[in-house]
Amino acid sequence: MHILDLGMLQVDEILRGANASALSNKNPENKRRDLIVLSALIEYPGVGLILFETGCAENIDVEWGAPLTDIFPRTEYSECQKLPAAIEATGNHISDIGSRELAPLVNSFRVLG
Repeated sequence: MHILDLGMLQVDEILRGANASALSNKNPENKRRDLIVLSALIEYPGVGLILFETGCAENIDVEWGAPLTDIFPRTEYSECQKLPAAIEATGNHISDIGSRELAPLVNSFRVLG
């Protein structure tokens, strides 16, 4: 199994009670967190390569658009983090994949911090 790094997004901390205002601090600066976008490439006997999660759209600004890209801006996305290149780095090719599974969006991210 290979874990593929498909870039990073950023988001408001979104924790219950976090970033809440108080009488003494009506407009606190909101904390933000980095979200790593991950995918898993699994070689399964008798099935071949399975891709679990495909990551975000390559042209995220067009495919997602505002307000999503304002809430979840992509902060890291290099050539090696594009899905075809990440798969190639494992010694495989995107055309070798026999099956793919899409996880709910929340399962695509690991919150750092």
